[in-house]
Amino acid sequence: MSVAAAAREPPSVRTDSVPPQVLDSLADVAIQVTPNQTLQISDHEEDNRFYECADAAGADYIVPCNTRHFRESYKTTQIVNARQLLERLAGTHRRE
Repeated sequence: MSVAAAAREPPSVRTDSVPPQVLDSLADVAIQVTPNQTLQISDHEEDNRFYECADAAGADYIVPCNTRHFRESYKTTQIVNARQLLERLAGTHRRE
């Protein structure tokens, strides 16, 4: 399973409250990708970078902080919130 994350943090994201071991663990399993196409899926231009990275990585999920800007899946990449991702990882997700 792969989950997309943008290469650059939005200015509103603060990582100073995240334990360093969590960030280190994420860095250990992260892969860097270079998008090979420009997508125009979201009305918020900067959010299209998430779609582009997800596409380049073949990500199964995009897990944004704000799902309002990510209204549609792209190819096989689904948009889920953090709770939905954890449920899927734990095998407790119920299809709606």
